[in-house]
Amino acid sequence: MKKDTKYYESFCKKILEIKYNKFINLEIKDRPDIVGNNIGIEVTRAIKMDDAHILSFFNKYKDLFYEDLPIKELQSMGFNTAPKVNESNQVFYSQRNNKLGELVYILDKKTNKFKLSAYLSKSEPDFVSLLIKSIITSIEMKLIKLNKNYDYFEENDLAIILDEQINYFFSKDIIACLFEKLIMKIKEIYQLSKYKFYFHYIYVIFLDEIIEISTKEWLYKSQDITQHDWNVLQLN
Repeated sequence: MKKDTKYYESFCKKILEIKYNKFINLEIKDRPDIVGNNIGIEVTRAIKMDDAHILSFFNKYKDLFYEDLPIKELQSMGFNTAPKVNESNQVFYSQRNNKLGELVYILDKKTNKFKLSAYLSKSEPDFVSLLIKSIITSIEMKLIKLNKNYDYFEENDLAIILDEQINYFFSKDIIACLFEKLIMKIKEIYQLSKYKFYFHYIYVIFLDEIIEISTKEWLYKSQDITQHDWNVLQLN
């Protein structure tokens, strides 16, 4: 199923109502997207970055055979040809993209199939840094819109949705470090006093976890999104 804007707004509305008592009988509107109890919530998806996409792909499919990978997704990122022998080291086989770098495969002798084993980036990015950059870019874009022609409420919040399972990629310690760094970056933006209006709370919503950031206290709280929550979402 293709997920459009209305899908993400509906998902956000339902998951906020499930996880937080203050969100009751929310309505989907426009500018901002969700309204209820004198709270306005703007909904956005995190800006998709090429490096983040390929890193997410590699983390998800590492050690699988080339034949078992989603080839169309590979092609959408510019990896259009099958793995070829690496000229500098003929033990390895590679798929190259001039912008993103190289996916490296090893030929499995038992099956005679290519197994995905490494990703060599052009810029050697840090996935945590890319994720922070993606979220910060989304916040900056929505702050501009908040200060133009949006209705302003007693509480104004932002929900950023990411189609990722953060607990699949990171341990709890790394997640804590990630959000401590993220809060520092958001705080820097707010301290510039560039805008008249700012978001009071920012919700970063993954498929398996929701993070609530208070821009008053500069603290965050996290809750798991459980299978039970998903069952309730589907029933609604």
